[in-house]
Amino acid sequence: MGLDFDGRIQLINRTGCELLGACESEVNGRDWFDTFVPADVREQARASFLAFARHEENGHRPETATEYEIVDALGTRLLIAWNRSLVRDASGDPVSVLSSGEDVTERRRIEHQLQFESYLLDSVSDSIMIHDRTGRILYANSAAAEMRGLTREELMARLIPSLVAPAFAGTCELHRDALQRGEPVIFETGHLRADGTVLPLEVHAAMIEYRGAHAIASVGRDITERLQTEERVREMAFHDSLTGLANRMLFNDRLEIALGLARRRHRPVAVLFMDFDRFKETNDTYGHQAGDRLLALAASRISARVRATDTVARFGGDEFAVVLHDIASEDDARAVGESILGELQQPFELGGNAVRMPASIGVAVSLDGDVTADEIMRLADAAMYAAKHAGRGRIVCRVAEMTEI
Repeated sequence: MGLDFDGRIQLINRTGCELLGACESEVNGRDWFDTFVPADVREQARASFLAFARHEENGHRPETATEYEIVDALGTRLLIAWNRSLVRDASGDPVSVLSSGEDVTERRRIEHQLQFESYLLDSVSDSIMIHDRTGRILYANSAAAEMRGLTREELMARLIPSLVAPAFAGTCELHRDALQRGEPVIFETGHLRADGTVLPLEVHAAMIEYRGAHAIASVGRDITERLQTEERVREMAFHDSLTGLANRMLFNDRLEIALGLARRRHRPVAVLFMDFDRFKETNDTYGHQAGDRLLALAASRISARVRATDTVARFGGDEFAVVLHDIASEDDARAVGESILGELQQPFELGGNAVRMPASIGVAVSLDGDVTADEIMRLADAAMYAAKHAGRGRIVCRVAEMTEI
């Protein structure tokens, strides 16, 4: 299309006429800007044109490329990318402007949509990635990079398999067939951060079409806090909140396991049951905080005298129990009980006071595990009360046949 310096159309080709929806005779001689440029951009477009046409007068280098909207015969707005050049006469003087234009309406719409979508995706806190079937990352939002301690460029230079922590290496393989069938999947996995720590993720993945090809889109949510909460709930369900020892529920489970192993191996198993002889008196004298401190110290002393594979539990109040599995004989159980008793007889430091807290311990032994959990616990409880009646600060051992040793 050619325009004189007043902006009137001097020539236009067939493609230009088709773009405008008008024939050549209808547009030649008309003011281009008043006729085909929307009013809201007309002034800016005309000013740009005049600045280009008169560039030699103002001494500036002309800008050959520009973009502005036009409106066709039906009133449809189109965004055109123009490339302009000056037409000169025989003397070399500029006389008109020749412009070639390309309709970039759809391209810019897609670009703006992608920019908007990218803005939205970068605004969410979840990791969003798109990758092909080889694991090559085609897109990653800012959260995906930040979660892993990488820049976006560093992340997109990696393959998905290289991000997965070794313990979760087979996770994606398990869901590949479902994804290829077009089924969305949800799974938990772990990715390696830049510092080597593992980022636990809940991933929602699905097959999509991305830029004309099949790809896998995945949304990953950091579940660190959820896992920590679940762990705390499990801890509260099976452990004593004051001492951190197993509670009665976990103790009973461990006792059932120990008895089962004893029956299979024909080996002795023992339960130690104990409580302090003057705990209430101490609690009343020094206060509940001191009492709680005493129980926590006692838990540490008891745990220090058994194997890591044994189970120490607090049943509540000042009652403690221990499961000793895979011991050689009832003598071993007595030896452990005496060791714990000796440890508990040492004074406890409570607020600058040396407090003595003797305990009574009952030991019940099954030589081959051929008892129920209730039976061996009743035996241990009876042995503990026998120790109290014998003068406190003592230990009484009994085997499952109720014969005192």
